[in-house]
Amino acid sequence: MIERLTAIRTMALQQEVAAQPTLALEILLDTMTGQVLQGVHSHDLAAAIHPTVARHTVEPDMLEGSQLADVPGQLVERFGDVPANSRFEAIRAMDAADKMQLLAALVATSINGTIFPHGGIGARHASADAYAEAAGLDLGQYWNPGQTFFDRLKKTSLLALLADECGKEAAQNCAKMKKGDLAVAVNERLPAGWLPEPARRFTPLHEQLADEGETSKVA
Repeated sequence: MIERLTAIRTMALQQEVAAQPTLALEILLDTMTGQVLQGVHSHDLAAAIHPTVARHTVEPDMLEGSQLADVPGQLVERFGDVPANSRFEAIRAMDAADKMQLLAALVATSINGTIFPHGGIGARHASADAYAEAAGLDLGQYWNPGQTFFDRLKKTSLLALLADECGKEAAQNCAKMKKGDLAVAVNERLPAGWLPEPARRFTPLHEQLADEGETSKVA
């Protein structure tokens, strides 16, 4: 009977929250902030929302000169002082702009369009592309491939890129170069603003380079 009565109360609470969008937003923020910023277990929260922070493994030298920010780190820096023991009250006291900024940062940390080795490409990547289009994402404003990127490619891939972007004759002329010199030459010859195909969209990915493992590493 206790289960039935509390279920009835839950149904009434759901109806109330469904009619109060501002309160629903505050509950969403309370639930996500508790889990993402304060390590609260989901079973200790009334709203069954399970956010996951997407972690990325990219070598520092691949990010040299980029404008990419650590969104989870920025989230902690800006909202890390939200008190754990009165989190919901603190969130309710925020102004609308801070609530929306907190929401944007929390949602952003959960997004992951990364293509993992042997993971395949599916609906998750298609939805990431839809989000990127809605956001007006121009990756070139944040990151461009530096020499490190080209140094990591195999010689066959470097020649294929050169052939695609500069013509087969250019690739043939460079075919006998040592890999290190070729990597420098390709970097210098590709047009400004060029991005490798896996960085242009999450899907569809190019018909894979000859070495599938290399494509995953580059992506």
